[in-house]
Amino acid sequence: MGKFIGLCLLMIISSVSYSAENSAPQKDDNSQLDLISEEVQTSYIDDNLNNTSARITLPDNVNIINYSLAKKRLGYEIFDENHYTQKAETISIDTTLKEDGHLLDSNQYELAAANTRTQITNAKSSKYLPTAKMIMTFKNVYNKKKKSYVTLRYSGTGFLEGKNIAVTAGHCCYCDVTDSGDYQDNISNPRFPDSIEFYFGCDNATDINQESSYKYYAEAKVINIEYSYYDHPTTQHDWGAILLDRNIGYSTGWYGKIGNWASECNNQPVYSWGYPADKPYGTLWKTSGTLVDSLKYKYNYNLETYNGQSGSPIFMEDSSGNSYVCGIHTRGETNFNSGTKITYFIFHYLNSFVTTDLRDYTYEALDLSIKTKVGLDWSINITNNSSHIREVTYNTKMCFYSDAQNWSNLKDTKIITLKPYQTKNVMIYSNWFATSITACYYYNGHQVITYADNLNGNKTLSQHTNIK
Repeated sequence: MGKFIGLCLLMIISSVSYSAENSAPQKDDNSQLDLISEEVQTSYIDDNLNNTSARITLPDNVNIINYSLAKKRLGYEIFDENHYTQKAETISIDTTLKEDGHLLDSNQYELAAANTRTQITNAKSSKYLPTAKMIMTFKNVYNKKKKSYVTLRYSGTGFLEGKNIAVTAGHCCYCDVTDSGDYQDNISNPRFPDSIEFYFGCDNATDINQESSYKYYAEAKVINIEYSYYDHPTTQHDWGAILLDRNIGYSTGWYGKIGNWASECNNQPVYSWGYPADKPYGTLWKTSGTLVDSLKYKYNYNLETYNGQSGSPIFMEDSSGNSYVCGIHTRGETNFNSGTKITYFIFHYLNSFVTTDLRDYTYEALDLSIKTKVGLDWSINITNNSSHIREVTYNTKMCFYSDAQNWSNLKDTKIITLKPYQTKNVMIYSNWFATSITACYYYNGHQVITYADNLNGNKTLSQHTNIK
């Protein structure tokens, strides 16, 4: 039996007022998320908010949910961690995986001398610049006391693990904003934000007030979370990877990471920095301590944290003095705080976004095969050989070889959607003396073209790939 996802459409409603900064504690003391403001809206007219009546069937092995903020549309992946070629810098060391980051200079991190928070006054230096204050906006939230729909803004922390991929806590990406106070509806209805803004290297409120004019600003484009967390949010899978709308990492750099570090805690030293809500707005603070427990999916530690630090990177330092992100801060507990461990799965999933060099990344080609010949026309099967949903464009007519290879002079294109490893049949019609067929998809800034010639009635062809 397949899984089911609810689809919803969220309308953007203009606001009429904006409240002052609110430093009150978060609605959930364990989430380390901080409510910073509320805007009152004129009205709410979308009856389909959180509508679960429209559903799509999912294969049982789905493990990643994608949410497009622009399209307000859900998608999914069947991510196979063994399907990707890892970067050359990735090496096996004992039972862990490491990958170097890309910082703008060679400065190493330093451990704080004491187990207390201290302010970082040079947040735009290379070692801190890949860390961002996040602002998540949720529209159309009903306030029972005011009897009106409002827009809520929360803050959190995120950090870069590639040129355009930010990592944070899962509850910064997907959470129930109607589970307490004036918003309590007694319904478990987590949702994705309407927008997420990132202010990398932010060290004061002035940076944030610049909004999109800020030099190190970016916005969320696609949110990726584990299906397990989407289906039932728990601390075991509390993480998210957010595709940004620009390659901000080329300006800020990004961090290295380590997978499945510290199978035993042994009081291993760790440290972190993020944006706590109890400090001046927009300021970055660091803290250090040791591991208390190393569990299958989590680390427990004695780092001092506060609301707003959800999504902060947790660092370790190896024997050579190299620093890596080993976890993602998520919760504050009574006796210790905790975060999501960078597991093998998370490590490899983040790596699938990291590289753009063809030598480093495997762009899975589509597969073209002949089902049958119908007169002068061809019935062609197109197969998606990846774990991603692909929007595939193909030319409905035969074309010349060079045009098929370079995707040029094509005027008869059509788009189909292929689920992971799905095959669809299409008709491609004869076109005078043209002898080739072609199809493509776009991913990670590249066009992956699969084209073929020498089509034969015995169902053979010569298939080629061109990546632009």
